[in-house]
Amino acid sequence: MVKVKSIEEAVTRYAESTVLSAVRLKRYWMSRGYSEEAAVNKATNQALGMLRASVEPEKALELLKEMEEMAISLRERIVPDCMRCPFMPSLNLFRPDEIRKDAGGELYNFGLTINEPQTMAIYHNVGGLIGSLEEILVDCQELIETMTYVHMFMWHSVRDLKASAFLSFSGHYRQALMVLRSALELLFIGIYFQTLNDRNGKELEREWNNWWEGKKGSYFSKGKAYALEKRLLTTEAKNVPGRLYNELSKAVHGLIRDELEEIMKDKKPARPASAFYDIEFLKDWFKYFLQIVTIVQGIAQSLSSHLGERGKKGLKLLKEITNALEDNKQEALPFVDCPKPQYHSEHKEELRRAKIGGV
Repeated sequence: MVKVKSIEEAVTRYAESTVLSAVRLKRYWMSRGYSEEAAVNKATNQALGMLRASVEPEKALELLKEMEEMAISLRERIVPDCMRCPFMPSLNLFRPDEIRKDAGGELYNFGLTINEPQTMAIYHNVGGLIGSLEEILVDCQELIETMTYVHMFMWHSVRDLKASAFLSFSGHYRQALMVLRSALELLFIGIYFQTLNDRNGKELEREWNNWWEGKKGSYFSKGKAYALEKRLLTTEAKNVPGRLYNELSKAVHGLIRDELEEIMKDKKPARPASAFYDIEFLKDWFKYFLQIVTIVQGIAQSLSSHLGERGKKGLKLLKEITNALEDNKQEALPFVDCPKPQYHSEHKEELRRAKIGGV
């Protein structure tokens, strides 16, 4: 029998055994016919009960973190974790740059970014905006059937918005702006093809083939014109897409807010493959992102009669979020009950009282 030095050590060892038991319990329930998700749920509940009876929650968290670190170390020795590649720094997504503290792998930079209250608020609000757009597009059978090209290209535009957000929060700001331009462009190309589909099938086929083969054409400009004609854009907003497109094009054809110039200020450039954290870059990106979302909202509003109930709820929430962001772009809005962003807010109580509809 193994001797232990104290009651505390015995309790700790019991807690360690409990964590390992959770794995055995999961396997047991799966052998009894439960799905993996159900087995994990049952095993977790059982293990939690044992942990609560043995150690304080803080100590349990410390124990889990320690075991997680050991698991990563063991896993890397058995099968190297490519996201933490020890051989090639450019492939290590968790690596801090050895030259600059505010640069490194994409997931390292992601952690730096959302660790600040302001940037966490932007991350939180971006989730609500993209989630609302998704709700608009997943429940719209009539829109799919009657406005096929508008739906198709808006669907891809939302995917680009998500990709741009990932690039921005990972520290690739110029690239994030390039993808934002693509998101904006796709919206109006869809409107252009939809108009051709409604008017002239032969012209649609010719223009579609030209676009698909990468031939140059004024698809975006024609789409803007048709958007005004079909009243998908308000008169006040008619010049916004063109101006925004020109600004974002600087990221494609030039060096908008030159990243190298920014990191060279203290004569210490980071590795070119390193991402880096800059709150002003992120705020600029969010300003452009929000403008595109507002354009999508206007188009979706003009097509609201084609949306199902779920899509209409998504549109309603989108309006509430964009309206709230007009007054304050620095606060995490209370559209879900996540306590973390509101914990950092200076106006937590005001936000709680003004809680808007949930996702």
